[in-house]
Amino acid sequence: MNEPLKPASFELVHARAVLCHLAERGAVLARLVAATRPGGWVVIEDVDFGGAAAAMAARYVVPAEAAGVSERIYRAIEAALAANGADACYGACYGPRISVRRPRQASSRLRV
Repeated sequence: MNEPLKPASFELVHARAVLCHLAERGAVLARLVAATRPGGWVVIEDVDFGGAAAAMAARYVVPAEAAGVSERIYRAIEAALAANGADACYGACYGPRISVRRPRQASSRLRV
């Protein structure tokens, strides 16, 4: 993401399944937040199926007899993403990053 973004110029900023794939995801997220007007919305939808989520999905989402195979598949996908600089757990950790990077304003809200 190299295009210049004017600070506080967008009412709504949305990214879906993008940030987890970027090497500079934290810097990009900071730029997106900075480009949002006070009172505006930052909507980030990203993946969270690595780590403990892989085990939970395998245990509670698929039939019991397929749990082992399912978890191995999730772990393989997580490893493939990590090998290419992506983060399969990024969706679970962006909320605190937004609240830390943006100064508190009466009209700003973070909803996770």
